[in-house]
Amino acid sequence: MKVGFKSRKGVDILSASKILLAAVLLLGTVLIFWNLGGGDLTHWDEGRTAERAREILVFNDWLTMHLNYRPDFAKPPLYYWLTALLYQVVGVHEFAARFWAALFGVLGLYAVYRLGTLLFSAAVGAGAAALLLTVILYLEYARTAMLDTGLLSFGVLALCAFLSHAFLLGWAFLGVGFMLKGPWVLFYLLPLPIWWSTQNRWQALRDPRLYLGVGIFLAIVLPWHVAQYALHGQAFLKAYVGHEIMERIQQPLNGHEGNPLFYLKRLMDKWHVWFYWFVIGHFVVGWRGQEGKKLAFLDLWILAVLLMLNFFINTKMIRYTLIIYPAMAITVAYFILYALEHLRWGKHLLILSGGIVLALFIHQRDVLLGSSTDLRVLGLAVQRHAQGAQAVVVFRIVEPGLGFYCRRPVQWVWSHEELGQMMRAGSLLIADKADSLARVAEQQGVTLQVLYQGPGYALIAPSQIPKSTASVTAYGRAGLIPPPAPPQSRGSAPPRPRLTRARFPSPPVQKFPTS
Repeated sequence: MKVGFKSRKGVDILSASKILLAAVLLLGTVLIFWNLGGGDLTHWDEGRTAERAREILVFNDWLTMHLNYRPDFAKPPLYYWLTALLYQVVGVHEFAARFWAALFGVLGLYAVYRLGTLLFSAAVGAGAAALLLTVILYLEYARTAMLDTGLLSFGVLALCAFLSHAFLLGWAFLGVGFMLKGPWVLFYLLPLPIWWSTQNRWQALRDPRLYLGVGIFLAIVLPWHVAQYALHGQAFLKAYVGHEIMERIQQPLNGHEGNPLFYLKRLMDKWHVWFYWFVIGHFVVGWRGQEGKKLAFLDLWILAVLLMLNFFINTKMIRYTLIIYPAMAITVAYFILYALEHLRWGKHLLILSGGIVLALFIHQRDVLLGSSTDLRVLGLAVQRHAQGAQAVVVFRIVEPGLGFYCRRPVQWVWSHEELGQMMRAGSLLIADKADSLARVAEQQGVTLQVLYQGPGYALIAPSQIPKSTASVTAYGRAGLIPPPAPPQSRGSAPPRPRLTRARFPSPPVQKFPTS
């Protein structure tokens, strides 16, 4: 049974669907781009993405990506190329790092509209785009310097082209998606055999353009990959294929593991009230008629992806569920329109669901506000006090964005032994609290000068203990952690080393010109 073409009073709503799409794209643009550069780069992958693009300009090397001033083969370079180009135009800062992810986020809304229109109607497509905008995880990833919205956008556009028998265009979109995030875009080929089988469209396999398009895909993908192998050989294959693909499949990376219900629970959490529409709608509508076959296609697409993610890829990450967000959005949009057209209580249920979504959106508004830390000011302090090739050492802080803000290589250390070696070498130190380093400093015979102390991080410079017998007060005035006092008489405890801040003017808060 078709839905979305006529309202119950027989009024054509095609134009209304286009108005809804325009409103969704406009609202999506505002929500995604508003205050886009306001928060710091605090997400693990976001800091790495911004820094890879910045180091293109540092090394003037557009072929081999670098991270922390070393060759890096984690992902294909298209997003980093685009971001580095934008850096050259508008400067290196958070907005530029996130711009393309945001633009792809808006493009993803349009791509879902196109797929929904292709399968059902313009009303279903516009409703699906609107639903996707209410899923906070999608909005969050569209507002961070990450590759997932680009993967979704070009993957769905490729699928639309394949279903429309525009095979050459489909392979071109697939190639762009591959150059954004690698072989993960091939997940969008998985629905094709499902579509052909559920719709009995196997004659598409006899179209020569389906195979000629592979040449377009290879022309987009192969040059960079061949060049990397020619330049770096096994090192490239080991990192790009071995670590990023095979190890991710064979074992949980970085503690990202979960049980077979991991993805189902994440879908229930992120899709909130729409998840219950998805489940209950199947009992109300079913798979009847030609429209039912299309619903079956969407359901089998979701099921196939979840089975692969659960049982063939051991690294569990919530972002992987974005692959099936388009199918979820279109299915729920179809059920909503069905309820509005055929159920007396459909409108009331939709109003109730919309109220719940609005309440959840307000509760999670921090996604739009961004996270504010003192990373920018800390980075300015590092740039001010670092001399020459002086190393910057980060002690027990997981913050990949530090490389972007410090504008120099950063070394992470986790043990006190490594920290002691860095102190003796005179490296600048970054820690969450300056006094956490006092004991190690005493053991190594160095003093610690606090160059910057913010609400989250401290920048500290070690120096050798002066040979003069200066008083503790003198050390305090110089901003130093004094050496341990001489032994006291029995029964008395030595005074605890005291931290004072160096008398440096606080660096001004401003955006950085790079990543």
